[in-house]
Amino acid sequence: EKWLKAALEINPRQIKARQFLGQLQMQSGRFTEAVETFNVLLKQELNLDDVIASAHLNLAKIALVRRQWNQAEKHFKEVGKSPERGDRATAEKGLLLGSRLRKTGLWNREQTPRLDVYFSPKIDGDAAWRKNWVETRDRALQRMYERVKWTIPEPIPVYVYFNNDDCYEITGQETAHTFRYSWWLVHTLQDATPGHDLAHQVVSRAWGSRPATVPLVEGFCDLLDGTAADRHAEARKLAAAGKLRSLVDLHARQKEEEGMGAASRSFVAFAVAEYGIEKFIESFRNYNLVLLDPKYKVEGVKNVYKWPEALDEVFRRGLGESLAVVEGKWKKSLQ
Repeated sequence: EKWLKAALEINPRQIKARQFLGQLQMQSGRFTEAVETFNVLLKQELNLDDVIASAHLNLAKIALVRRQWNQAEKHFKEVGKSPERGDRATAEKGLLLGSRLRKTGLWNREQTPRLDVYFSPKIDGDAAWRKNWVETRDRALQRMYERVKWTIPEPIPVYVYFNNDDCYEITGQETAHTFRYSWWLVHTLQDATPGHDLAHQVVSRAWGSRPATVPLVEGFCDLLDGTAADRHAEARKLAAAGKLRSLVDLHARQKEEEGMGAASRSFVAFAVAEYGIEKFIESFRNYNLVLLDPKYKVEGVKNVYKWPEALDEVFRRGLGESLAVVEGKWKKSLQ
């Protein structure tokens, strides 16, 4: 942010600097600042089609979060004029999601300075139950903010569903628990773990995590939601049976859920306890940077990485020790 603002001081007409500044503001949840930045961007001369589409798309997403349906529709339609097929596809998805979310207009609503919560009418809970539900999540979110020393400045919208079928009717996604990185919306179930889905938002906004980091994301979110008494119990049983998955295996086969949760919870809890949360966050923050380096990608194969080398670099940068040393300490702690 410092360097983007410096670039704009030197050249206020620098299009990309303003585009990236707006995206940074939006991704960190500072929507009011982002709207101002994108509106200025749209007024600039000699603009580019992809930049114009990007600005409209981000303004549409912010309007969607703020439940400004007409504004969202207007901007999504502008995105639909983009020459890029990906932009047009996202515009269609946004218009559909906006039309479905309009149906939540009559849903019961509870608010705190940190949360803006909407309850599906299929949920059988009275006003006292809803108030307690929100207060529990609000406390969990506040604890997260205090622990990571970072705050999302505007309320997080949360849509609460009776079950996954209920969620599908509105979102089109099969489960409420998914990684909604780019839409800044939280979909959750009435009986979901307090704080876990909110933790995904805190983690993704603060450090730019993406689905590629599933083991670290899920483990970190579990740590932050503050509900598990012993995060190592399942991992100990797996280790004793010789079935505990390695860190490389967890990353290379992320779609295989067997043992994923147990190992992820245990490893992240160990790493934070052993090295401190600041060093773990440094590893987490460097994860994407390492994966973007071509030398860690398997040539000619999409989204396949040289995981031993990549993870070794991640942990050396963050924890100050190699993958072998870090994993060895973790597994020894489970004996």
